[in-house]
Amino acid sequence: MRTDRRAAVLLAGLVPLALTCVPALPGGPYDSPDDAGSGLAGPGGAGGASIGGHGASPSSTGAGGSSGGGGPGAPGCALPWPVSISAPSSGASPAGTFVPFQLTVTNPNDASCAPQIPKVSCSSPFPPLSFQMDASQWFAAPLSPGQSTSRLFSVGVPAGTPSGGYTFACTISQPLGPASWAMATLTIGGSGPPPVCLSTPPTTSAILDAGLMTPLYTYAAAGLRAPDVVPTSPASFSSYDVTVNPGVSADPSQAWVGFGFNFQNPSCVDASLFSGVRFTITGTLGTCSLNVSVVTSEDSLTPRNPFGACTMEPCYPPMSGPLSTGTSTVSFAEMTGGMPMATVDARALNGIQWTLNVPTDPTTPPCVASFTLSDVSFVAGL
Repeated sequence: MRTDRRAAVLLAGLVPLALTCVPALPGGPYDSPDDAGSGLAGPGGAGGASIGGHGASPSSTGAGGSSGGGGPGAPGCALPWPVSISAPSSGASPAGTFVPFQLTVTNPNDASCAPQIPKVSCSSPFPPLSFQMDASQWFAAPLSPGQSTSRLFSVGVPAGTPSGGYTFACTISQPLGPASWAMATLTIGGSGPPPVCLSTPPTTSAILDAGLMTPLYTYAAAGLRAPDVVPTSPASFSSYDVTVNPGVSADPSQAWVGFGFNFQNPSCVDASLFSGVRFTITGTLGTCSLNVSVVTSEDSLTPRNPFGACTMEPCYPPMSGPLSTGTSTVSFAEMTGGMPMATVDARALNGIQWTLNVPTDPTTPPCVASFTLSDVSFVAGL
């Protein structure tokens, strides 16, 4: 079987995709400066995500390829798994941003075969290429015969990277059968603005507990009492009990209290792989109005936050509309009204917080709430 030289380079020394940032492979025919502006387009030229495979033509948009025959003794349980990579858009993206891709795999084995967990590896010979993914969502459960599943991940290069096509490959391996793989191309054109702080993608979608190591803070307007917030269990920091009894305010500009969590591991989070947050509120809100915000570096006051970029008051993050009890899913696009930046820059997040607004009219009962916050995470695909 003829082995395509380009494919052999891309598949050599692959590293697990479960890593947050995959370092590029040294060497290979496309790592010289002369190749950076011309020959990097890879299969399919300079447009979006081009799919190819071992033994496939460069313009193939099928299921990729495989590295050999089936395993001994159980041919119906050792078939190569079809794998493909697709992107939502085909245009060039500016350097300094991450572009979403979708990887789809299928278990083609006979119905009598046991389910298997595929192992995914992605790599590229290009030094600036890096990957982001939600590690908690990557093929943790076995895939049954005949079942297909897809996962999102993002690929990007640093700001200032030359324009061109940057090819990468993803490989699916399994215990019995051969490896399968697909190739795609990230097309870079121009340079986008860099994030305001040196950000790092999270290693998991979870925000509390083992997620981003989030220290708690509370706040209140003048004359009001901040909420009492304590972990539901002393052995875990994944849920919190919140008691709110701030008192009364007749001034609409001073009628808010709240609590939040600073990100610490890392402190500046690149959440551009995700499109919003999800959490559960169990209990009662009374007459309090609840909103959620992700704290952006652009709207975080520098003297209070070393990762903040707002140097002069007023500084406050974009906020969602009013929320109720139960499970809420809020996209970044729904959070607006920040100052000085009105919208969410998901590449530079410093924390997450919840604000409760106190009624100021004399006929509404005072704001008194008691609830539990749990299951806080980033979500994609909104």
